[in-house]
Amino acid sequence: MLNSDEALKHAISDYLLWMEAEGYRHARVENDKDTLDQFLRFVQSEKYGWDEIFTLKTLKSFQERYDSVHASVRGLSRYLFDQKRIRRPIEMNWRWLPEIYEQYLDYHEKRKQVPYPQINHIRGVIAALHDYLKRNEIDLSLLEIDTSMLFWWSFLSPLCRRRVGSTVPSSGAF
Repeated sequence: MLNSDEALKHAISDYLLWMEAEGYRHARVENDKDTLDQFLRFVQSEKYGWDEIFTLKTLKSFQERYDSVHASVRGLSRYLFDQKRIRRPIEMNWRWLPEIYEQYLDYHEKRKQVPYPQINHIRGVIAALHDYLKRNEIDLSLLEIDTSMLFWWSFLSPLCRRRVGSTVPSSGAF
């Protein structure tokens, strides 16, 4: 099995070949090659493991060291995700949640093998729940059925109105 440095070298080479086959301009491929070679050197110097390479934290560290934004690294991560070589692509709008929620998502992704797009959707719902609980000063450990139903009504009512033009009962229904 390849170490993470060798695996990244192969991944970069595959990605650049794919870009050429897809008809990307030569100048763009060369620019991405330069950036990805710099990213490879950065990863080697920091001794990241394969699972640590394609994270927002690593990308931000790379950007801070080289003082620029690197869309080519995100492009490589999307390519590797599509090839099923990494669990998830790097997303810039990633929202970190409190540890208990992250553990829940991590468990479902790793142990239950829930696909990344579904995990990302669940993350959005959990983020909305977290915001609702925080806004209403409710501790997660004290969550009750009535409160969860009120959250669902508030969460789903805009969707229902947009889709069918109907109204959703007010929170007084409970």
